Amino acid sequence: MREKPIQPSRWYYGLGALIFFVGTALTALIIITQFYRYFEEPRQFLIPGTGTMTFEKSGPYTIYYEYLSEYNDRKFDTGKAFIDIEPELRNKQTGDEIYLSRARITFNRYIFGANRDAIALLNFSIEKPGEYEFTADLIKDDNVTEVVLSIAPDYIHIALVTMSWSIPLLFLTIIASIVAVLITYFKRREFVKMREYENKIFPSAKTILKIPQPWN
Repeated sequence: MREKPIQPSRWYYGLGALIFFVGTALTALIIITQFYRYFEEPRQFLIPGTGTMTFEKSGPYTIYYEYLSEYNDRKFDTGKAFIDIEPELRNKQTGDEIYLSRARITFNRYIFGANRDAIALLNFSIEKPGEYEFTADLIKDDNVTEVVLSIAPDYIHIALVTMSWSIPLLFLTIIASIVAVLITYFKRREFVKMREYENKIFPSAKTILKIPQPWN
């Protein structure tokens, strides 16, 4: 025997909305937290030259060429064309050299602040936080004798990794909220239809009294 359906409360529609709101807010919070965790002010270097940088966090980093920049009260405008450099990054404690690869996205411009524009040149990854020595020389013989480089977290890589699992989380949230709303809607409709059917088959006493009887 089929069980009589139970009519869900309209509040279950609110449950679907709550799932969507909480899931969306959680996804946004995770993304913001990830960027806040890796955020660092870019460290500038004037090349040719050598400088020391302390990496407090492990993770992916990028070397940028600041073609429009300010360094020690000096203004630089060296043009957007990519430069040829001979860079080297070593762990000062161990002497290990860090592998540098060409930036995955080189055509993007990154704005670090007023009067500072840069292009990504190289990517690398820090496995052990600590003090590192960065050395770079210009290997092109042209009119540019000094340029400004800077090192900052690889936000493109961080964004792609974060989105790779935050987007599925958001997608599941949307699906769960839609499912909650649809289940509520169909359950309520089933209840209404069943009640209408029962009223037709088993009319209430009030309805029966309104029907003309043969003895009246």
